[in-house]
Amino acid sequence: MDENSEPKTQTENSGGDGPRGKTRIGASMPGDGSKKVQIDQELTVKQLARKLRVSEVHVIKHLFKKSICRTVNQIVELNTARDVAFEMGFEVTSKGDPSD
Repeated sequence: MDENSEPKTQTENSGGDGPRGKTRIGASMPGDGSKKVQIDQELTVKQLARKLRVSEVHVIKHLFKKSICRTVNQIVELNTARDVAFEMGFEVTSKGDPSD
């Protein structure tokens, strides 16, 4: 290595826009409709995370932003689950929606 060149940091070596070059999950605009999810009932945090294909921690962070404290096995109310999904960029549908 030259005297004049500095070592590159990990973020300079890797691509992406998140920390350490990782792309953030669910980083699209709220409710932009690029992803669809059907939520018809109350779910646990774990079930909601699986449905949205994100980590449980990501769902819990969104709940904390709404001042709602839940653990992985606790129930998330229907309207709250829909709000969280919308904030993560999902178009939320239900069984009775005519767009199905």
